[in-house]
Amino acid sequence: QNERHFRVMSLKTYYLFLFNAVCFGGWSYILTLTIGHYATGGKPHELYELIQSPLHTIQSMAFLEILHSLFRIVRSPLPTTFLQVFSRIMIIWGVCYPAISARNHIGFTTMILSWSLTEVVRYSFYGLNLFKAVPEFLQYLRYSLFLVLYPTGIISELICTTVAFPYFRESGKWSYGLPNSLNFSIYWHVILGFFLLLYIPGSPVLYNYMRSQRRKVLFPDKEKSKKQQ
Repeated sequence: QNERHFRVMSLKTYYLFLFNAVCFGGWSYILTLTIGHYATGGKPHELYELIQSPLHTIQSMAFLEILHSLFRIVRSPLPTTFLQVFSRIMIIWGVCYPAISARNHIGFTTMILSWSLTEVVRYSFYGLNLFKAVPEFLQYLRYSLFLVLYPTGIISELICTTVAFPYFRESGKWSYGLPNSLNFSIYWHVILGFFLLLYIPGSPVLYNYMRSQRRKVLFPDKEKSKKQQ
């Protein structure tokens, strides 16, 4: 029984390492392309076409993280995992993919830089942590960079969605209006409006969760004394 348990644990460990390695490689590639694009005089409206394929692939893969949390393959809480993954997939597929105005805006660039810097650190941390081999500097980056990159990422997401809003309202893209045989209407710009409202409760939840994790990991003594008081 112990041997079977060890074999199952090993399979899970190596699967998670492979998943994190692929995600790390994908986001590193996106970060390299983005930096290289601007280093060679590229313009904001040219970036999307350059990174579209790897971005769609690697961000869509993040849906597996919801399943990892749901089935307790990892210990990440399901609500925060779902919020982060859902919002990003919504931005990529529901905003930037159909709306040229969103992906051509400088906010798209700041969003990609915020995401890719965050994910390169996060996935490398997760991968090495499976084998208890995380160097101190990487642990510090994992629990410190978010202080800047979460706000810049969230603000950029809001900018992209807001910029795209008039396009969906005026064009009727992805909307199904009345009259129709089903006697039912749905308007994508209204859905995006509700999506923007979710940032009000959702953003503090994600940010405060990471702040609490930062205190536990980087300042365990202070956290213990705080609980004892």
